[in-house]
Amino acid sequence: MIPGLSTTGTFTTLVPLLFFVGISIAKEGYEDIRRHRLDKAENNSTATVLDIQQTPSTNLGSGKGPSILSREKIWKSIKWQDVRVGDLVKLQRDEAIPADLAVLQVEGLNGVAYVETMALDGETNLKSKGALPTLARNCKTVHDLMECGAHLVVEDPNLDLYSFHGKLTLNHETLPLTNNEILYRGSIVRNTAEVIGVVIYSGEESKIRMNATKNPRIKAPALQALVNRVVFLIVGFVLALAIFNTAGYEIWKSRERKSFYLADASISFFPILVSFIILFNTLIPLSLYVSLEIVKLFQMTLMNDVDMYDDASNTPMEARTSTINEELGQVSHVFSDKTGTLTNNSMRFRKMSVHGTAWFHDLDIREDTVHTMALLPKQQLVERRTVELLDYLKANPQTDFAKAVKDLLLSMSLCHTCTPETNGDGVIKFQAVSPDEQALVRAAGELGYVLADRKPGMVTIKITPSAHGQQQPIFEKYKVLQIIEFSSKRKRMSVIVRMPDNRIRVYCKGADSTLMQLLRLSGIASEKAAKVDQRAQVRKSIEAQEAIRRKSEQQNRKDSMTRSSMNLGRSSLGGIGRPSLSAKRLEPIRNELADWLHYQEPSLAQLTGEMVDSYRSPRTSALSPVRHSLARHSDSQACERRVDDDLISDDAVMFERCFQHIDDFATQGLRTLLYGYRYVDEEEYTVWRKLYDEASTSLVDRQEKIEEVAKLIENKLELAGATAIEDKLQDGVPATIDQLRRADIKVWMLTGDKRETAINIGRSCCLIQDYSTLTILDHEIGHVGDRIASSFRALSDKEVAHTVVVIDGQTLSILEAQEELYYNFIDLATRVDSVICCRASPSQKASLIRSVRRSLKSAITLAIGDGANDIAMIQEAHLGIGITGKEGLQAARVSDYSIAQFRFLSKLLLVHGRWNYIRTCKYTLGTFWKEMLFYLTQALYQHYTG
Repeated sequence: MIPGLSTTGTFTTLVPLLFFVGISIAKEGYEDIRRHRLDKAENNSTATVLDIQQTPSTNLGSGKGPSILSREKIWKSIKWQDVRVGDLVKLQRDEAIPADLAVLQVEGLNGVAYVETMALDGETNLKSKGALPTLARNCKTVHDLMECGAHLVVEDPNLDLYSFHGKLTLNHETLPLTNNEILYRGSIVRNTAEVIGVVIYSGEESKIRMNATKNPRIKAPALQALVNRVVFLIVGFVLALAIFNTAGYEIWKSRERKSFYLADASISFFPILVSFIILFNTLIPLSLYVSLEIVKLFQMTLMNDVDMYDDASNTPMEARTSTINEELGQVSHVFSDKTGTLTNNSMRFRKMSVHGTAWFHDLDIREDTVHTMALLPKQQLVERRTVELLDYLKANPQTDFAKAVKDLLLSMSLCHTCTPETNGDGVIKFQAVSPDEQALVRAAGELGYVLADRKPGMVTIKITPSAHGQQQPIFEKYKVLQIIEFSSKRKRMSVIVRMPDNRIRVYCKGADSTLMQLLRLSGIASEKAAKVDQRAQVRKSIEAQEAIRRKSEQQNRKDSMTRSSMNLGRSSLGGIGRPSLSAKRLEPIRNELADWLHYQEPSLAQLTGEMVDSYRSPRTSALSPVRHSLARHSDSQACERRVDDDLISDDAVMFERCFQHIDDFATQGLRTLLYGYRYVDEEEYTVWRKLYDEASTSLVDRQEKIEEVAKLIENKLELAGATAIEDKLQDGVPATIDQLRRADIKVWMLTGDKRETAINIGRSCCLIQDYSTLTILDHEIGHVGDRIASSFRALSDKEVAHTVVVIDGQTLSILEAQEELYYNFIDLATRVDSVICCRASPSQKASLIRSVRRSLKSAITLAIGDGANDIAMIQEAHLGIGITGKEGLQAARVSDYSIAQFRFLSKLLLVHGRWNYIRTCKYTLGTFWKEMLFYLTQALYQHYTG
């Protein structure tokens, strides 16, 4: 396009260039506009705020005016984007919170609001929030709120989701504001009629936005960087070729004197050099960048696979960008959220242990028969079913075994904070703080102990007919004297009730390691638990040794296959035929490949065999193992013959079998709880209640004092039994993770949930094998640096078959403050088989991915999640996958690709990703060779034309 020098026309160069650049601009612009519309839809959501101009005058005096929660005419609806700090916001049940609020008033049971923070931190448990007691007493009307003169001081906006520091001054009294009085944007109000709060942070200063990535990195494929380097090499080659041809022209110029038509047409060196550069510049494949965009658009169409379509939600796979299609075939690390991504946000009661016997709860088996069968033990087809247990209880209601079962069922139906709600059809639905509690209460109802009603201080249990001849259900009322709530430090909760016979009973449930120490015979219990743990360690050691052996065999076979393929030399070209292409010559390779696939990570059932079974404790407890079909077995006489009431007096045997059942349940990835109970006499309770009231009203160290007083009554418990709950995984999650692992893709789980929950899910979805070595990094239980060093030694000595590192968010924060220690942790994390990070904030999830990207330059990272708390890591990773799940569409909106189920990830990566990568590479190479073929011909032609 340089006049006098260009060898091509202006329009033939400009028009194609503008066309391809225009296509690229239009594609990027469309994606930006679509995301802008989604953001606009969220900003235009409505919130209800107090209209100051319509606030009642002083005639609505304190205590005489309408309730703050009633006068609808003084409230107005505004858009979320118009909410400002200081606004009074009214929230109703199931309403999303538009900004960070400090709670002023709650209309609900005991003045407590329940909030779902699943989209914020990934936890399924509801959080209890409430107003400060002094504030709630003084602000009951609109006028009270307007005239109270309260002054709030809060900390500067920050990322921390798990702590809050502020103060409220009311009537010259200063009160502390903590996380218990704060509602964060992204949460949803549940099980609460209405809540009033004042906005303390809004917009980009809210916690959820502070944790978001402010300037998302521009995602470019790794292949593009390689193409750029090749293009720069070609540019250097074009310059060298132009200089060479210019020098050749200077030699060839002597021929011009012999050509009359070139007389007086000589050109100087520089114009000739520029002309050659312009002539050969088409060797530089600049059009490749635009043509690749068109190719990738067609790839997006081919990725609309019916196998990645979810019938249940009517959701197909959607590609929101085409720029990084080939990255899907190069992924090395997958970072996954837990809640809503791996799990289905559904808790199911599955197993229970009582009187030394284990029972399988299959009343909902019709809903998911295949998944239920996967939970069954490998030693026998089906465990004893709770249907048989009900038959036995009806036939033998007065036996010691029946009484033990009733104690456990009563513990399940009383030791909780659930509230029943009956709809118009008479169906009872339970509102609970925790889905675990909801599953336990529902299971107790299915087994005959239904939570019929709950009022302040009173619980009604409906006991369905439990004996032959009984026609009508029995309603029993239990007076709730005190509830000692669960905390992560206590790892247990207790309920003190007055029984129908007027006796006082304490029910306690919690982690087996905690409750074991509170039993009446805690010494025997600890001894038997240690024995069970010792057997488990021996079994896991054998399984680990077997896994190491098979890994070694696998590596030897791979090496052997490599050597065989290298020895498959070609015969000379003069030979007859091509033996290297014959079926006989390829047979050794096929055999090696078949053997490699056969030995690739066998299941534990094949891996352990009879050698491991010898280290399992005998599970033939009070019921003899009987194989039977899934049809209901109602032979009560046979059931009676299999029950031995004498076992209930042998505490040692009972403890050993119960703890063995708990170990088995945990191995299957189920969430276990241990139950205990004891009677308390009136005098002891009266003294204890006085101490508890003093602790609960203390202004200093209130929580610590309550926990100390609780220990005085939570002791000398009788063992009631154990329960196991399944945190239901999405369909195909274990198989998908197994396929990714076979493809040498490491899977990490980053969640905001508790450590115990994360580990249980890790076992369920096969991130943690039964023989895995767990390295738990916790600043509270030892020096983290020493744990990291010992893990390095074990890995270098090849002493472990499978290693998983577990770390919590607080420990991660401590490591981030120490640069060298944090570097060692990242080095360890990239070497082990998997990492589980629990109690992690959204910013910590993104920080981990950023650290892996910087530590492993060749790594291609993929983040997958479904909630607003996953947005930061989705934007930070090379690839972001959004799940269109129960936590909403926040993650799907900002993701590069969205799918409905985690199981679709295997086909997206291993099939379409692989195809996209191969096609893109072949097209790129073809373009390079095409340019070489077309334009090097011109260079050769210059030898004859000058």
